[in-house]
Amino acid sequence: MTHPGWWAADPHRDATVLHDLRKRVKGARYGLENLAPLLGGRPSGWIERFKAVQGCLGDLQDLQVLRAALGEQLERPLAEVLPSLAVELERREGLNWGRWRLLAQEALDPKERRKLNQILSAG
Repeated sequence: MTHPGWWAADPHRDATVLHDLRKRVKGARYGLENLAPLLGGRPSGWIERFKAVQGCLGDLQDLQVLRAALGEQLERPLAEVLPSLAVELERREGLNWGRWRLLAQEALDPKERRKLNQILSAG
């Protein structure tokens, strides 16, 4: 929970750090999934939370990759060539960014972090 991606402020400027966070969350999720039988299934809420974080960050990255690929193929800006697609990509990015900020805020809540620490230390 100390990774700088949790505090990212801009999906474009912080794309690399968010991608790295996604990979780390994936590792944490798999680790919790492996520990779940030993911990009586107690980390299941965090496993689901990490799945949601992974999915949301993946959606943000997919949108950026799509936007970059289109930018490389088009001779003019996307907004000029396909304005409705440009608007839809911005809308989806905004929705995913808002979802990401909520997920990050929930995961960083000190009370929630204590719960995770209690689960892991009880095992």
